[in-house]
Amino acid sequence: MCHTCMHEFIVIHSFSEKQEFCTSCESQEISKLLTKPYKVEVSGDGEQITGQITKEYIESNKEVLEDLKNSSKSENYEPS
Repeated sequence: MCHTCMHEFIVIHSFSEKQEFCTSCESQEISKLLTKPYKVEVSGDGEQITGQITKEYIESNKEVLEDLKNSSKSENYEPS
């Protein structure tokens, strides 16, 4: 999600890559939202076990949740 233009976008890339710019306004103020694991069939020597891919996504989303948790602790909310 872009924090500049509030555009939510999906980028599919390998686990080791990282999206650094908004696909709409090219701002660098972006963050990853929680995502559902996406399995890509890989043939040949680079094939990974589905459980390993799922575990990597779970660990990645744990980091995102921890970041969101820490940022929400630092914000003040007013009752409705």
